[in-house]
This record gives sequence, structure tokens and C-alpha cells, in this order.
Amino acid sequence: NAFTPVAEPMHNTRYTHVMEEIENGTIVIIGGTVPPEYFDPDTETFHMLTTPSQETVRIGACSATFESGAMCVAGGDQLGSVLYVDADTAFVQNTGSTLDRPRAYATATRVADDRILVAGGFDNGQQGFFMLHTLDIVIEGGIGGSRTYSTELMFTEPLALHTATRLADGRVLVCGGLSEVNGQPERDEAYIFTP
Repeated sequence: NAFTPVAEPMHNTRYTHVMEEIENGTIVIIGGTVPPEYFDPDTETFHMLTTPSQETVRIGACSATFESGAMCVAGGDQLGSVLYVDADTAFVQNTGSTLDRPRAYATATRVADDRILVAGGFDNGQQGFFMLHTLDIVIEGGIGGSRTYSTELMFTEPLALHTATRLADGRVLVCGGLSEVNGQPERDEAYIFTP
């Protein structure tokens, strides 16, 4: 019942970053600043990772892991790029397959062994900063590690800063968030997505 400081801090200051444990047990940290790094829980030390091509600062990215243990990082930048982190080596690569729209403060949730659903968020591209009701799907495999596809799925209203949690039966519970509707800053609605 106590917090113990890690002897050496991260190599970079960060906020709105994402962290996931990949298959080999390391904790990969991406976003807020460049480059990515990882934490080795055995030695309690941080190590730099190679920055993938065209990587920029990411604010409000989302992440999830595939069943394989590989990591997917989506959005948070002005291009809507998607990163794939190898499960065994922690090698980070830009997949070259972007989201349908740039997204920040969306959610990423595994909906099948090889599929991650990226939902809602703010369009933080150069067209402006507005909320989204659309969803993309990231499918593991291929030269870049994964491919991203737009879907016809939509929330009934735009949604950002919500939560999405996979239930034991594979469905996804989406709750709360911000909304543009009727000037209400927060939402009380919840959705269940059935893959």
C-alpha cells in the first residue's frame, strides 16, 4: 500500500500519452512527445524506441492490443496515422494506413483477435476541430503490421472523451463523453456494440 518512485524518470515529459503491455512484457509508451519509449518492469528502467517514419507529436491518441499481444496506436496527430508495435521486439512502425479522419480523444477497443474498433473523438486535422460520430476498424496483418478501414458504423450523435470497455462476452460498452448536441457538455447515454 505504498508508491515507490522509479529511480530514473522517463526520457521525455509526456501527457495524454498511451501505454500498453505487449506480449513480451514490456510497457510501450507513445504520445505526448516524440520519440516513443518502453519500460522494462524487471529492471525498472525506461529505454528509447526508434521513432517511426513521419511520426509527430500525438495528443489524445488511443491504443489497444491485438490478441497476438501487438499494440495499435491510433490518431492524436493531424494526419490520423496508425502505429503498429510488434509483440516480440517492440519495433514501432507507421502502418501507412490512416484513419478515415484524424481523431483525438477517441477510443480503441479490441472486438476480435485481429480487430480493433476506433470510435468517435475530435477531428483535430487542419480542417478544424469538430466532433465525430464515425468509427474505423484496424485489422492486424500485412506489410505495415495492420490496415485501417472506414466503416458505415456511426453513433447517433458525435462523441468524444467517452470510454469503451470490452465485456466478457465480446460486446463493447461505450459510456458518457462530450457532446455538441443542445449545448450539453456531457452525456449520460451508453451504447452496447455487438461485433
